[in-house]
Order: sequence, then structure tokens, then C-alpha cells
Amino acid sequence: RLEGLEAAVEGRANEERHIEVAQDLWRASGILHNAMNAEEGDPNAGLSVPLASYVNYLQETLRPLSKSGGDNVNELLNSIPDKALQQGVFSEHSLMKRFTKMEKLCRRVAMVNETGGSLADYALSWLQSLFVITKIKTSSASADNASANERTYFIMAGARSAIDSGDFVKALQELNQLTGMPRVVADDWIKDMSAYLEI
Repeated sequence: RLEGLEAAVEGRANEERHIEVAQDLWRASGILHNAMNAEEGDPNAGLSVPLASYVNYLQETLRPLSKSGGDNVNELLNSIPDKALQQGVFSEHSLMKRFTKMEKLCRRVAMVNETGGSLADYALSWLQSLFVITKIKTSSASADNASANERTYFIMAGARSAIDSGDFVKALQELNQLTGMPRVVADDWIKDMSAYLEI
């Protein structure tokens, strides 16, 4: 009878340890999520946040769980790219703000090729961007029949629609179709959003 009582107390102590570790894991995950999703007014807003310290803390928290299934989470944490650990990723809020600026610039340089152009090319491209309606209906048939610089407007409209609906993968697919100077302009944003989505 005494052995049964000791086993029950030991079982309860193990259960409480697992609950404590799970709570620590939940808190650590929340800290990582908050670091990646800094908003306006947050000291990390607009900055690339290195994730190494957060991931190390999560791995330390998981160490007691390694015998009871924590290995899967450790594998997931080990799959985070080294670049994200060392250099960090931009928050979703920051990427959204940068998209708006990048979108405007891509529209302004729609007629310029990737090697650049003359001042007249830039001026003409900027002037054209003033007369293009930004709310273009995206249809593959009209986008396929469009000229290269008109195609940029269709692509940007599709990317904007995807961003507004929260479909970042679709936005990346759209932006990867860009050519010329708009592609050069969008390239950093594409890389940063890809890094964000990998996490």
C-alpha cells in the first residue's frame, strides 16, 4: 500500500515537471513569435532580429523533454537557416511596410531594363506610372497579352492582392515573374520574405 502511494506521488511529480516544461516551452515560443512579429513602436520594428538566442533558449527548455518526444521540436529548430539565426529576419509588419514602398518604386521603373537606362528612360517610366490605374483586374489572359512594362503592373496588382489577403507565398510567386529593373528593386524584399516564410 505504501509502495502504491509512493508511485502515485512520483507519477504526480513527473506530471508536474512535464507541465512546467510545457509552460516554459509555450513562453519561449511566444517570445520567439513576438520577436518575429514586432509592430510599430516596438524597438525591433523595422529591424532584422537575430533568432539564435531565442532558438538556444527553446532548445534548453526542450532538453528535459528529449526523452518524451521533444526531439521532433529540436529537429524543427535545427532546420532554421543559419542566416536567420545570425542575421535574423524582418517582422511581418516591417515586410508589409517595405512592400508598399517597393511596390511604388517597381511601378515607377516598369519601363527600365535590369542594367539601368538613361535619365530619359527613368523619366518616361515615372511619367507612365502616374497615368496607370493601380486597381488593375488580374486575369492571366490580359497579363499574357500585355507588353513587358504593362506586365509589371499586372504582376504588382496580383502581388498586392495576395498581400492584402495574407497569402505571402502567392505574392512571392507573382513577384518572381518580374523582369528588368522592377525585379532588381524587388529582389531584396523577395529574399527577406522568403527567409521569413522559412521560419
